[in-house]
Amino acid sequence: MFNDEYLTTLTLKLRPLLPRWGLSEGAEIGLLTVSENATFLVSDKMTQRKIVLRVHRPNYSSAVEIHSELMWLNALHARGDINIAVPLVLDDGTCIASLIDGETVTHVVGFTFVAGSEPDTGSHLTGWYHALGRVAGELHRHSEGWVKPEGFHRKVWNTETIIGRHAWWGDWRKMTQLSADDITLLEAVEATV
Repeated sequence: MFNDEYLTTLTLKLRPLLPRWGLSEGAEIGLLTVSENATFLVSDKMTQRKIVLRVHRPNYSSAVEIHSELMWLNALHARGDINIAVPLVLDDGTCIASLIDGETVTHVVGFTFVAGSEPDTGSHLTGWYHALGRVAGELHRHSEGWVKPEGFHRKVWNTETIIGRHAWWGDWRKMTQLSADDITLLEAVEATV
């Protein structure tokens, strides 16, 4: 999905959107990471600002689902005890920009930049696990008591939507890398789950 050619094209398509977050079109755009989404760091020397842009996988999450996630992040931020990136508002008062190419819709969300680094895998990670556990506990506690606002909608994650024939990420049986024996084994595992 996010191959080098697509990422180069995507960077060019992001540039005209930058003024919507109050940045200049000449700001530096650098790729941070690619996973389900592509995440970019935007550094603008003209405005002296840094923001992070998350480019969602095209045609995957709806604007309603993304907006729901942003409502939750804003609620977490309002608590004040978890340091998170905050969704940024666009020039029209919304938080989601969209790149439209024919029938392909790619949503883009801007976030405040939070300085940090990932742990060095060669170092002693116990302290990191304690910090991660604390944050995970706070997120869980918040989700248990949080009253979802009207219009809140997220994907349902269950056995069918994770590994079923109509899973959100597609049917794993269609992977060309799997042999017939692999598929037989994985179908047995799926039946057990």
